[in-house]
Order: sequence, then structure tokens, then C-alpha cells
Amino acid sequence: MNPNIFLLKSAYSHVRGALSGLLRKGTVRRGERTTEFVRDKYDAGRAKMEIRDFRSFVIGDFPKEVIQFDGKLIFAEPARAIDVRMAKLRELVGKYARDGAIVELGSGAGRNLIYLAAEGIKNPMVGLELSSTSVDLAQRAAQTFGADIRFEVCDVTGPLPQVGPVDVVLSVHAFEMMPRVFEKALENIRRLNPRVAIFFEPIEELWPWSLRGLIARLRVRQLDRLSGFYRPARRLGNVVDAREFGFATNALNTTALMVVEFPRAR
Repeated sequence: MNPNIFLLKSAYSHVRGALSGLLRKGTVRRGERTTEFVRDKYDAGRAKMEIRDFRSFVIGDFPKEVIQFDGKLIFAEPARAIDVRMAKLRELVGKYARDGAIVELGSGAGRNLIYLAAEGIKNPMVGLELSSTSVDLAQRAAQTFGADIRFEVCDVTGPLPQVGPVDVVLSVHAFEMMPRVFEKALENIRRLNPRVAIFFEPIEELWPWSLRGLIARLRVRQLDRLSGFYRPARRLGNVVDAREFGFATNALNTTALMVVEFPRAR
């Protein structure tokens, strides 16, 4: 598909949906994203996932679609964007990891931590995830691929289990699923006191003011996704990187990279 045609069609669809919502319900929001909604969504989706070879599970083998690659829209396999994001995650974790744990908030099927283990990260790893089906899948996948990782069912906006000293806390498109309650998760990161917090999230404050950026901003409001994340996240510590990442599997869900060092980080 031509990326320009994709943008025009998306603009028409989202503007039409927003106007319809305003006329019928007085809001562009299609529905409220509750904890129960998110849990049920991921329980259903992860129940269908299969564990095959390492690459298809961790990176994926989805067909071509319009993705973001180096800041541009192209028609390509989503795996191309995921490869770049995973490599950057490995680089950052390797930079900050000492002897403490690597903790992922919203670890899903465990793919990020399994990838890091395969890439030589030896630190203790803990994945905390709302969906019990996802945790079961992650545990089975870690065993299949020989990764020693602890996965637990946990609402990361509530009390966290004990994990000991922490070097890195990371989140990859997990905060976007908990709108209006993410500040509780940020407070939990502060309590963990890691060396660094690494976010790969659709932080709209870091998006461009282009046609794509405008459509994306409308989209997150319609889907009741993450909004207003940048300012409270900056209060965690010293922001050493905050920018549009430029690589994303969804053309309208721009991934931003934000790296926050804590006072003890060095």
C-alpha cells in the first residue's frame, strides 16, 4: 500500500469517527480502557499464540503493512522495526546493567526479556504482567528457549512483589494500555530505585506535528490510550534521552524512546 494513500484514508476514517462520536455521545472516545478490559483483551489474544521457533515468537513473522522505519512510512514487514527496537533495548540494558535485576513492567508474552537473555544479559530478570494467560505463555516460552526468567501476575499500578536490588526497569508499549492510572506505576518505579528506567512508549508529547502526528493524536483519544505521560515521567530522575524513536510496527502509534537515569546511576 502507498503510505500517502494510507495516511489520507486514515485521516478520513478517524475524523469521521470523531465527528460521529461527538454527535452521538459528546466525546470522541469509543469506550473507557479499564483494567478489566485490558486483562480480558490480552488473555484472549495470548491464548491464540503459538510457541514455534525463536524468531517467529520473539520478533514475529507478520505480513507486510505500513510501518514506521527511520521516521518514514514504508510498506514492509513489522519485524524490520522490531529488530531495530530490540537492538536498541539490548544496547541500553547492557550499558546500565551491573548485578541488579532487570524488571519489565507489562512483560506480556515475555519476548523482550527472552530476547535479552538470548543476547547475553545474565542479570536476574523479572517480568510483571496483568494477564495470567500471558504469564503462562511467557513461562512456557522461557523454558522452551532456555531462559531463566521469573514471570509473575501483577497489576503494576498496585503493590509489587519483592525483587531485590534493581538495575533496569523497562516498559515497551505497556504504559499506553493503562491510561489515567500510569502515575501509580511511575511511583512504583521510583520505589524500585533502579539505575535507569527505559520506556519505549507512544509518548505523544514527543510526536511530530505532521499529518501523521495529528492523526495519531486523534487516534489515542479515540482508543483512550496513553496521554500526558511525559511531564510526570520526567520527575523520576535525570532524562538523558527523550525523542521520537522512528521505528514502529503501527504507522499511527509512533514509538518514542525515553531514558531516565536515577541519582545513583553511573
